[in-house]
Amino acid sequence: MKCQYQLAWTSCSTEPDESGFCKYHKGIKCSICGNQANRECSHTGQFVCGTPLCENCEGYQTGDPNDTTGHGAWGFLRHSHRRKMPQS
Repeated sequence: MKCQYQLAWTSCSTEPDESGFCKYHKGIKCSICGNQANRECSHTGQFVCGTPLCENCEGYQTGDPNDTTGHGAWGFLRHSHRRKMPQS
């Protein structure tokens, strides 16, 4: 059994306790809502974002994702985090 925390681009292979998280990831708070984080944001810009997020929050891009003008499309200039939007 492995820790359920998802690192950006890989998995944690440390043995978890009864909570499902290992001693390194248990207690990491979501940067948006403060709940137990279960993953790192895997958005890549000039490096990997890595912001702790829970199952109810997400990374997202502002503006037109097909914008090829280069104004904010590179790196993290349009990348942010929020609670997931309700599915309609």
